[in-house]
Amino acid sequence: QSDKSVHEVTRRLKGAGVSDALITTIWKTSGAVLALGELRFDDVDADAGDGGCVVRTSSDKALAAVAALLERSEGEVRALLVERSLPLPGAEVVKVKNSVVAAAQARDATAKAVYARLFDVVVGALNAALVGSGAGPDAHATSVSVLDIFGYENFASNSLEQLLINYTNEKLQGLCTEMLLAAEQAEYDTEGVPWTPVEFADNKATLDCFERRAGLLGLLHEEATLQSGTDTSLHGKLAALQKDACFSMPPAAAARGKFVVKHFTGDAVVYDTAGMVAKASQTLPPDLEALLEEVLPLSLGSCGNDEGAGSSQGRNSRSSRRARGGQNRRVGSIVLHFKAQLTSLHAALLASQLSFVRCIKPNSGNKPREFDGEYCRPQVLAAGAAELARIRQAGWAVRLPAIDLAERFSCVLGEGEPEQSNVVVARRDAEGARAAARRVLEAGQVPQEEWCFGKTRLFVRRESAMEQLWAMRRAEMERRVEAARRAREEAERLERERQLQKTKEAEAAATSAAAAAAAATAAAPSVDELALPMHLHDLLASGVLSLPATWRGGDDDDQTFDANAIDLDEALVAALAFEEEQAAAAHAQMLADDEALARRLQDEEDRSVLAARSMAGLGLPGRHVADEEQQMAWALRESSAMAGLGDDAIGGRHQPPLTMGSVHAAAPEPPRTPPPLVQGSLFARHADNGHNLAAGADATGEWVPPSFGRVASVHSASAVSNAEPVGDKPGCCTIS
Repeated sequence: QSDKSVHEVTRRLKGAGVSDALITTIWKTSGAVLALGELRFDDVDADAGDGGCVVRTSSDKALAAVAALLERSEGEVRALLVERSLPLPGAEVVKVKNSVVAAAQARDATAKAVYARLFDVVVGALNAALVGSGAGPDAHATSVSVLDIFGYENFASNSLEQLLINYTNEKLQGLCTEMLLAAEQAEYDTEGVPWTPVEFADNKATLDCFERRAGLLGLLHEEATLQSGTDTSLHGKLAALQKDACFSMPPAAAARGKFVVKHFTGDAVVYDTAGMVAKASQTLPPDLEALLEEVLPLSLGSCGNDEGAGSSQGRNSRSSRRARGGQNRRVGSIVLHFKAQLTSLHAALLASQLSFVRCIKPNSGNKPREFDGEYCRPQVLAAGAAELARIRQAGWAVRLPAIDLAERFSCVLGEGEPEQSNVVVARRDAEGARAAARRVLEAGQVPQEEWCFGKTRLFVRRESAMEQLWAMRRAEMERRVEAARRAREEAERLERERQLQKTKEAEAAATSAAAAAAAATAAAPSVDELALPMHLHDLLASGVLSLPATWRGGDDDDQTFDANAIDLDEALVAALAFEEEQAAAAHAQMLADDEALARRLQDEEDRSVLAARSMAGLGLPGRHVADEEQQMAWALRESSAMAGLGDDAIGGRHQPPLTMGSVHAAAPEPPRTPPPLVQGSLFARHADNGHNLAAGADATGEWVPPSFGRVASVHSASAVSNAEPVGDKPGCCTIS
């Protein structure tokens, strides 16, 4: 459970922005405080020397732990507890041995001081993390703080701790009274508004008893700083305060060294002076003060991320701090230090915008869900709640600058020019602000007797008087919100209609374009109607090329084609690609046909062999040879049909009659008869298709790329003689 708590605290410190180095210092310092409480001391044997005390042997482990956690040697820590430095006149410092009681007091003082300094460091680190590394010097001016003040303490035995706590409550109660009661009435006087003053009780007399120079705290501080100061001497000096109404010393209490203070809550708290002087004078010796500055410098908390700020840097300055000795000693007593801190807090609160939450203790038995009215009534009266209610009832509940009211409520005058003109008037000057605010109040039907103008503000007696004005503003704002919603919906509807209209227009345009394309396609001439060169005719017919956009139409008898619009290089490249594709397709088909024929022949042969074996087994004559020749003839016809040839192609092969022997020999396939050629060309004959033109040969005529696997090559026109265009077909060229 302990490890879980340590882990949780560490996680939260990291989440708050505290550095790992400082978290380690926090845990080490906390452990040192716990170990300090385990130290015990014994008197030195009188025969051994000049008295004093030593650390008990059973506390050696605790001493080693303190030294390790504070990063000091055991001898240094031991010397700081069993000895003290005593400054003498002339800046001389002597070492004095502590008794067991003095050593225990030094131990307790060290533990309390280290723990208090640790608290300051943690708070400083958290504040630095909240402000942020990039914040400027005025970052605290925009902070929100919560001050949970002490509760009044009244125990069977009350000492210095209860006295200081209850003094803090008196101080903060005085601030509350000053801000809520006195300041409110002072504002009415300053603004010059009519009102009836209300008498109220405050605790100024009690605060004066504590704070004046010869008051309770002053006498306690004086006695604590004297070398001869005692509790009895303090009690005798406090008797002079009995002239204050809040202070008394009943005979029974005075006889036991006690005094009574009546606080603003009405409680009379009895304080005991026994041990009060020692507590008030419990300041650190110079050596312990120097140790504290080295282990936990306040700069460690103010920056929050100074790696190793408490180790090497502190040790380097140790000698200089020790040399100064008592010069670094905190001046005054704990009482004076506490009063200075409270004064600083009071000044910070005065510079802030305060809101108060008053807490009432419901019963004296600390029981839940039990409310004792008689017990609570004195608390309410002592807190000044009744006086505050009377001041609010007799005063003005609402106060704000006139320009603020005009700007916030001018909307009740109507949207547009009435509202805008009233705001313009309000921003002109002070008189304009008053006139604009008056116009708003009249529109809101606020009775004249319920409001008035001060020097700088508008005052309204009761908040209920402005209910009609608030209702009008709320209704106007709701109307504007509804109007904005309707306008937004209308805009969205119009946008949807616009998008729909654009879609319809786009669809109409697409339909029109499609119709125009269809009409143009219908009006365009077919390939057969074009007087094109034969090679372009073939390419257009096959879909390799398409008609150019420069086709000029006219009468059917007068249709011409601008062949210059076709790029000859593009046409021929396309033709080559087309021819290669056709050749590849034909070759693939041939391989497929051969493979299919071989499979079918093998199947027929297998069946013939099986049939012959069956007939031989039955003793029948062998007619299978003739059957095989008929089957082979059938296979040849099937193969020719697959190749697209007629029966005449079979006879043109000039093959010898097939026999079973020739089939089993798997003779190579005879050459195929070439397919029909493209007609209409001077060189369309089969013999001319293999003719290669040479440079200088006569190439007059119409040349076309041969089809069905024949490869065409284009030559430069300048390399061939008489390569003139044929008729109106300049796209033709010399081709081999």
